[in-house]
Amino acid sequence: MGHFSIIYPLSATWAVSPFGVKPNKEKIQAIMNLCEPTTLAAANKFLGGKSWYRKFLPQFASVAAPLISVKNLTKPNRKKFVWGPPQRGAFLQLKQLLINQPLFLQFSNDDYPIILTTDVSKVDLGGTLQQVINGETKNLYYHSQITSAIERRYDPIELEALAI
Repeated sequence: MGHFSIIYPLSATWAVSPFGVKPNKEKIQAIMNLCEPTTLAAANKFLGGKSWYRKFLPQFASVAAPLISVKNLTKPNRKKFVWGPPQRGAFLQLKQLLINQPLFLQFSNDDYPIILTTDVSKVDLGGTLQQVINGETKNLYYHSQITSAIERRYDPIELEALAI
């Protein structure tokens, strides 16, 4: 690789190097210090902030599903907000994933094929872009999302096509 330097502000969410992209360590530490949300607004803020990291976390949507279920309350239903054991478990699991997963995405190498892998269910779908270079699998990107009510009615082959 050629010689170059990248300057980014201290508040940058990502650390970019010639080898790839990873989350800023200070931002991860700030997330680890967060207390559990006790209001709908706090739950929305937590989940919104974690969505920045979904590209680094395989199966983000399935782990975050209990949080998404309370986040999507409509205005008349906001009083029904409940932070229960499923939400607490998802909150703690997302925090653990952020410190335990290898949070590093490689840049693609045009000399090697890109491998697309998908996984679907009626609840969520996801995929990864990877390359195998010199016998080592390099993660390029993760994607996951909760399926909508309409998408849950899709046939399995349609869900697979949606994931692609």
